[in-house]
Amino acid sequence: MALKLIGAVALFQGLVSLILAIILGGQKEVVSLLYGSALSLFNFALLVYLWNLIFNSNKKRVALAVFLIVIKYAILVWVFVQIPKEKTIESFDFALGIIANPVSVIGVGFSYKFFRKRFFEVKK
Repeated sequence: MALKLIGAVALFQGLVSLILAIILGGQKEVVSLLYGSALSLFNFALLVYLWNLIFNSNKKRVALAVFLIVIKYAILVWVFVQIPKEKTIESFDFALGIIANPVSVIGVGFSYKFFRKRFFEVKK
C-alpha cells in the first residue's frame, strides 16, 4: 500500500511540476522547480517508508522514530543553509517545487475515492 501511495503521489506531482514548468518557461526557473519537487518527493517517500516501518515493526520503534526526526530536521537545516547560498537556484521557483508535494498529496487524497478499486485495493 505504501509503494502505491508513493507512486500515485509521484505521478500526480510529476503532472503538477510539468504544468508549473510549462508556465515558468525559463531554464533556470524550471531547474529550480524540479530540484525542489524532487527533494520534496524524496522527503515524502522517506517519510512514508519510515512510518510504515515504525507501525509494522515489532522492534526498535523508538529508534526508527528518532531516526525519522533526525533525518527530517537534517534535510530542513540543509535546505535553509544551502539553498540561499546557491546562485543557480531561484528561491521562489524552488519553493514552488516544494509546494507541489502537498498539492499532490491533497490531489491524491481527493481522487482516492474514484481510483480506490483500480489502484489501492489489495487483491486476494
